[in-house]
Amino acid sequence: MSSKMDPKEATSHLLPRSPFALALIANIIWGTSFLASKYTLKVWGPFTASALRFAVALVGMLLILPGMGFPIQIPKSKRAWTQIFWVGLTGFGVLFPMQLAGLMWIPSSLSASIMLTSPLFVLLLSTGFLQEALSLKKIIAIFIGIIGGVILMNPANLPESTWSVDAIPHLIKGIGLSLGASLSLAISVLVTRKASREIDSTSLTFWSMAVGVIFLLPCTLSEGPKTYSPLELSHATIALLFLALFCSVFAFLLWNRAIKMTVPQNIASTMHIKTPVAVVLGAVVANETLSTPVIAGTLFISLAVWLSQYQGTAPQVFKGFSAIKRKGQ
Repeated sequence: MSSKMDPKEATSHLLPRSPFALALIANIIWGTSFLASKYTLKVWGPFTASALRFAVALVGMLLILPGMGFPIQIPKSKRAWTQIFWVGLTGFGVLFPMQLAGLMWIPSSLSASIMLTSPLFVLLLSTGFLQEALSLKKIIAIFIGIIGGVILMNPANLPESTWSVDAIPHLIKGIGLSLGASLSLAISVLVTRKASREIDSTSLTFWSMAVGVIFLLPCTLSEGPKTYSPLELSHATIALLFLALFCSVFAFLLWNRAIKMTVPQNIASTMHIKTPVAVVLGAVVANETLSTPVIAGTLFISLAVWLSQYQGTAPQVFKGFSAIKRKGQ
């Protein structure tokens, strides 16, 4: 007599057991979202594109997940709904409109490079809210990350830039909005970790996404209609479905599952994979020019993220610095 395997158990066997692997896959998928979002902005504004994306994702979750053995449960306590509200606000209602708004002014490769600062924001926020001490290594990592951020503010990073004064406001808008989105992502990582202790990842993803849509809907009224061609509409629709089903439903479930399995600091370093994925897609698919400042800034921030997450023996340069410090005391 054969027994049928539970759908949820069968699906779980298909997923990696390592939280780092789950987070890495999620961030690779999110790396494709920068270019896909560019296509949606040809037809809709940032609020409308975000609201449509998550509305479609919610429908997809309702139709797909229960049949796979991932039921969507209704939280019972006020505490759970409060946590869902903050995850929905930071992770959906604020993060994505700001990121899309930034994409209207800067290339997707530059946007992805700026979003690479999220792990550094996680580090700073963990120090402030979780009372974790900053080591010398992490202080240096933050300093290196700041250098990378300054390099990314080069006007040459703008397409067809001639280093004119007119290009600078566009750069400031795009970078400022992207930095705001990066900070919102870092906050959402911390609040998601706290909420995932009481709410399963499926339900947390669904209800926080619903909160994000509720927040976004009134904001869409501020965006006027756009002029676009039938081809642009078809490309935007395909991009929207991809963003909704793959970048929202599948990737967020993987990410929330990973956060539930470990502390945010252990998987924050996986965020950096989004940048090379976005840069390669931007150059190959959209023919975006990859400027030297983008490469240099990305390398500096990548080094900062790696250093902030490094758990092994301290590199010789830091050992030497410590020795000099002890000698001077």
